[in-house]
Amino acid sequence: QFCEGFAHALQRIPELGVPGQALDVDALAEDMKPVLAELQRLNPFRGRSDPMSPALHMELFRLQGVLCRHGVQLPREFALLIKTGCFGALYF
Repeated sequence: QFCEGFAHALQRIPELGVPGQALDVDALAEDMKPVLAELQRLNPFRGRSDPMSPALHMELFRLQGVLCRHGVQLPREFALLIKTGCFGALYF
């Protein structure tokens, strides 16, 4: 359900996609499910998680790859938000 909602939100933000290319929400949601399931298992925001975990970084790269294959380009601020959240989890 989260995947479909995320894909739907991406469709509504024109700056994130490739101009003139329609976003196939169903295909994106289906491709994101295994990546998001693994990220949920790793849960970088829980206490005592390791933000430097190679597995976490590989999943984030996989997420970026899935989005790129569907023509979605996230802004740099998104990566900064994820990094801030992961490192903040170390202290709270």
